[in-house]
Amino acid sequence: MDPLRFARSPIYDAEMTRLSTLIILAGCICSNLRAESADRAPLDHLVRAFFTLSDKGERESVAKAIEKAAQGSVPAVALAIRRAKLWSDASSKIERFSVRLPSSRPVSIECSFPEGYDRALAYPVLLCLPEVGDSPARTLALARRALGESIRGFVLAAPARPVSGSFHLPRDSAGDFTMLLRELRRRIHIDSDRLFLFGSGTGGDAAWLAAMFHPDDLAGAIVLASYPHVPYAAQTLPFLLRNLRSVPVLTVWAEPRVGDTSVRRVAEVAHNRAIRRIADDANLAITSLELPSDRFDTRGFLESDARAILAGRRAAMPTEASLWFRYPQQGKIAWLRQTRFAGEVWAAPELSIRPAPGADRDLFITNTVQRKMAYLSGRIDGQTIEITARRCRRVELALPEGLIDFTQPVTVRCNGKIRFEGLIEPDVATLLESAYTDWDFQRPAVARFSFSIKRPRSR
Repeated sequence: MDPLRFARSPIYDAEMTRLSTLIILAGCICSNLRAESADRAPLDHLVRAFFTLSDKGERESVAKAIEKAAQGSVPAVALAIRRAKLWSDASSKIERFSVRLPSSRPVSIECSFPEGYDRALAYPVLLCLPEVGDSPARTLALARRALGESIRGFVLAAPARPVSGSFHLPRDSAGDFTMLLRELRRRIHIDSDRLFLFGSGTGGDAAWLAAMFHPDDLAGAIVLASYPHVPYAAQTLPFLLRNLRSVPVLTVWAEPRVGDTSVRRVAEVAHNRAIRRIADDANLAITSLELPSDRFDTRGFLESDARAILAGRRAAMPTEASLWFRYPQQGKIAWLRQTRFAGEVWAAPELSIRPAPGADRDLFITNTVQRKMAYLSGRIDGQTIEITARRCRRVELALPEGLIDFTQPVTVRCNGKIRFEGLIEPDVATLLESAYTDWDFQRPAVARFSFSIKRPRSR
């Protein structure tokens, strides 16, 4: 093309705009380099700049500069991400902010900071889900009364309403809980391996379901006078509770009083006793306490029992994991993601099942509910990855460091078929975008690989 004609073309204008943006961005980064301590590595400043950008194109440009500064070293960038200083000091002991969720319904959050809060440190967090009608302040006060000294040093957070804590959800709100956790991590320097749930009454009901469908993010849960509301509980809880195999749960309820026939109380006792039996049979880390009613009015009555849960950490990234889930946004466990759903999402608020005459009722109901849900499981054995997927059209591997040898070929099998054989290579751009998307800097993916699962041919 003639140089003069090119200089007047839209392509030239677009390139000059892009170049100007990069020059301005580079100038801002360089200004930060000069303004802050001279001995700080450029990599740290670039990483910090990356996480301040909302525009993906700008992040991609900075990611290239980060890769160059790190000489392509994924471990070096991972370390820089973990030491990035992205949080501000708390202006007071109580802080409130609002989060806009995927459902477009904003929710306000109240956070209470421990004495001596220091933004340079990562803190354990107790996310307290409220009873219907309770304010965040009342919810936090209940947690302090019940748990006493066991939550000393914790950041306490309470939304103004439960988020995604139900078996049946409006489809556009199924991703709200994940976004809520991301925003907490973005605004507060959280130890992502020590994030716990707490709830009482209907808040505990919500905590049960949030933990059941988002176990990957949690180190434990404490629920009082509550139970998970699921259809056909006798048949569905035995397999849904297995989602919690890596999440310790403390569930506490009051023994029934003579003459107390309220539907809520009867269901609460019956469900928790059934959960105790299921947990014992399946060797799940669910601790069940049925206490005299007067114990619930004692300050710090759960202090010693809660301490064992709250002293723990999120389980290490497993080589084997599985998850039953209802909505596409819930399809995430360990290093597996469901990125495209197969068929229609089960959205009906109610379910009526009539077993065929002579059929095994429990088996029939279990199979019916499972057919309406999705399932994802995976196991890593050396360099072989075995995956089972139901109602998933596309699956992604989001692999952190340490699970496989990235220098050796990998075999990926799904539903009995080989889907991939070869190298899966880690890269800096994947690491950065994974950390940005989840705002979880303690186990970001360094390599991604996805594949489609074709629909079986009809006969």
